Amino acid sequence: MTHFTDAAFNRAFKLSTALVFITLLCTVTTAQALPRQVANAEVKSCRFISWVSGDSGYGKNNDWKGSAQQVALRQAEKLGASDVVWERYTPTGSFNGMVDGKVYLCDSQAATKAIVAR
Repeated sequence: MTHFTDAAFNRAFKLSTALVFITLLCTVTTAQALPRQVANAEVKSCRFISWVSGDSGYGKNNDWKGSAQQVALRQAEKLGASDVVWERYTPTGSFNGMVDGKVYLCDSQAATKAIVAR
């Protein structure tokens, strides 16, 4: 009887290990890089997608701008943006605040072709 339970355990262990591996592989292959943070002048051959905003949350946060930017960058990533231009920083206290930015989709090949054509 132990032979049967050992075989069932091994099969279940192998299956669960394979599922974990597949899940990790899918997560890694579909992960996208966060958009670049650029100045307004760098979005010449880009298409505007949307506005994004981020909130640092509640609490004593010494780097509230960075925390709020990370929230907004994750929104921009979900939208498929390549670049973000920060437009507004709004403190809501000494340690908290919000940021707003415009997100763009920039085609680097189109930009390169435009430069070469000049």
